Amino acid sequence: MSIGFNELLHQFDQLPPGDQAALTAELCRRVAARETSPISDDDLTHVADELFQQLDAHEQQDAGNAG
Repeated sequence: MSIGFNELLHQFDQLPPGDQAALTAELCRRVAARETSPISDDDLTHVADELFQQLDAHEQQDAGNAG
């Protein structure tokens, strides 16, 4: 990921929840309107793997904070 990409993610994280939801909805609308090639199975698998790793890390963190 580029520095600009990481900065956008950081700025997104700083937004209030309502603005995050509005931005997410707008990005989804824009992506859906674009004509792009389908996402490959390998790309979907990679994204899913990253997501599940993040969820596992959050669950472990929450379990550590609950104890």
